[in-house]
Amino acid sequence: LYPFASARKRSSVLVWLGEEGASDRRLYVKGASEMVLSPDGRYAVVANKRWLLPASAPAPGLIPIPAFLIVLDLHDDSDGDYVDANYNGIETLLEVPQRSDLVVGFRDMVFSEDGSELWVLQAPFVAPGDPGARSGPEALIRVDWSLVEENDVAEVVRDNVVTGYVPLAPGIERDPGYWTEVSVGPSSLALSSDGRRGYITNFNDNSLYIVDLQAGARGAVIDIISGLDENPWEVQLSPDEGLAYVINSYGVGRGPVQHSTLQVIDVDEDSPTYGRILTRLSNVESRSDHGCN
Repeated sequence: LYPFASARKRSSVLVWLGEEGASDRRLYVKGASEMVLSPDGRYAVVANKRWLLPASAPAPGLIPIPAFLIVLDLHDDSDGDYVDANYNGIETLLEVPQRSDLVVGFRDMVFSEDGSELWVLQAPFVAPGDPGARSGPEALIRVDWSLVEENDVAEVVRDNVVTGYVPLAPGIERDPGYWTEVSVGPSSLALSSDGRRGYITNFNDNSLYIVDLQAGARGAVIDIISGLDENPWEVQLSPDEGLAYVINSYGVGRGPVQHSTLQVIDVDEDSPTYGRILTRLSNVESRSDHGCN
């Protein structure tokens, strides 16, 4: 495995699979979208918003290839005669299999409470006006983290990486409110500590999805809280997990100015106000109070 910086496009990174110079085993990644540390702090997992496949590849000779999660080794395990050659480099590529040659990308990632599983939002970056940027499916996928092991050489793990998935709504089909120039569906993820619920913001749909991760064979979306401010981008739970805090990047508009907002949503399923937006925090009122438009 050989990582190289791409001279062809500054915004891309070229990764080789197999022997150096094997041109039929190369792929381009387009823009790192998220990084998360493993619970023990030994590894960093990097997701990219777009893997370039043949339909939109910047160079000839590429082959249809699944998307990957890049695992970086942050801990030097050298000891005696053992040299940790991957330290500060790529430890593992986790392959996420696909059934087509559509563009695939990832966004948010969250580890389970016990650290055995990694939940990943599969949600590629797509420009609707770009005919070559065909979008792969949006989904919440569960990855078996136990497959990542310390080795003296980097490796590609292909078998049994994905242990479950929940289909999600794509961003390009829904865009209420202000027109978004790119298609972004699922954008952020939070998990309950017991592993039963997932909370997912949908960027274009201005909504919060609540997922039962233990329903049936795949899990299921059990509620959609609509009517959020423009372009929800991040979600976190309160310490008691009864509230969801959603950051909206565009928020609300006042004339030509957009004001980012934070909305507080009741996600306590036993509460009489479950599913309601309880309050909004922004600087719009405070600015106007001081004579600022």
